[in-house]
Amino acid sequence: MITSVIFDWGGTLTPWHTIEPLEAWLAAVGDPPAAARLHEAENAMWLRCRDEQRSATLDEVFAQAGIAHTEQMLAAFHAWWEPHTMLDPDAIGLFTALHERGIKVGVLSNTIWPRSVHEQIFVRDEVAHLIDGAVYTSEIPWTKPHPEAFRSALAAVEVDDPAGTVFVGDRCSTTSTVPLR
Repeated sequence: MITSVIFDWGGTLTPWHTIEPLEAWLAAVGDPPAAARLHEAENAMWLRCRDEQRSATLDEVFAQAGIAHTEQMLAAFHAWWEPHTMLDPDAIGLFTALHERGIKVGVLSNTIWPRSVHEQIFVRDEVAHLIDGAVYTSEIPWTKPHPEAFRSALAAVEVDDPAGTVFVGDRCSTTSTVPLR
C-alpha cells in the first residue's frame, strides 16, 4: 500500500524549461566576468552533485567565485528565476487527491537554494499546506541519488518503511544501488 509520494521539484512539479543559467548570474551581479565566475562555480557544484552526490549551497557558489554577495544580488538572482519556478497547474489537484486518500506528500530537491526560497514558492503557488515534509539538499550533505537523501525525505514525511513510498521525477542518469532498508 502506498503511504507517501515524494516529488522532485524542478522539472517535475515545475514544467521543464530550457534556460541559460549564465543569464541568472548576469541578472544577479550585472558584471559579465563576475557572472562567468559564478556560472563556472555553479557548474562545478553540479558536477560534484552528479559525480559524488555531495550537496552545495548558494553561499558556496559565491565563495568559490570569490564574490561577496548582497541581499540585492540574491533578490535579483531569484527574481530572474521566478518565471521558471511556477508549479504545474495540476499540482494542487494532485496533492489534494493524494491527501484525500490518506497519502502523505513530500518534496526532495537537489538544490543550492535555501529552504526559505522554496517555501515562498510553495506559499505563492498555494500548495505549502499540502506538503507534509520537504528536504532541500542545500541543507544536508548528500544529493540524489545517494540513499541518505532519500532517507532524509522519508524522515521528513515521517515514514519508516520505504516500501510504501513512491518517488516521482528526476532526470538523473544514475540511480541508487544501496538498499534504503
